[in-house]
Amino acid sequence: MSRITQVADKGRAFIEVTADEGQAQGRKGILMKFVVGLVDKDGKGKIIAKPQVLTRENEKAEVTSNNDSGKVTISVIAKRKNL
Repeated sequence: MSRITQVADKGRAFIEVTADEGQAQGRKGILMKFVVGLVDKDGKGKIIAKPQVLTRENEKAEVTSNNDSGKVTISVIAKRKNL
């Protein structure tokens, strides 16, 4: 898992991502699961979206999540990491 934190108007925003091999509707690819949230000035975290996207390596993918907290759009290009 990786996490990115950014200062926002309402406190800090964060995005966590976990990537793994995945499959959907007979297609194989890289499944990216996101957790998007806000940490207020008191340090309390609130998850506002948990979008997922299945993408091919080196191809741009975009996912949008709409909820009561607003609209979240994430664009990614996945690349497999060789160990």
